[in-house]
Amino acid sequence: MDRFGERVVREHNHRLIRDAIAVLANMCHFHFTTPDVMTTAMALVPAPPGLPYPATDEGRSRLEVDLREKFHIIANPALAHDGQIWLRITAQMYNHIKDYRNLADAVLALC
Repeated sequence: MDRFGERVVREHNHRLIRDAIAVLANMCHFHFTTPDVMTTAMALVPAPPGLPYPATDEGRSRLEVDLREKFHIIANPALAHDGQIWLRITAQMYNHIKDYRNLADAVLALC
């Protein structure tokens, strides 16, 4: 914040999270319906169907471990609800759009 200023950081993170959602939606084939004004620097996105993990707390924990150990990706499968695992993604100044492409590639490889 000190280096870039709060406004620049917030605008960057908001733009990046919207781009990240678009990349993941395109690669993982889902439609994101959360209004732009409700998305600042974090979002929940559905994991694609076909993952070998049940939509339970244990399943989402196994997904988190596999992403870290097999792909060196730190991601938070934050929620398992109604037959679906949801990934919590965030955007920060140190993230790049390729990070979200790598996440999508890793998740799809696990399917």
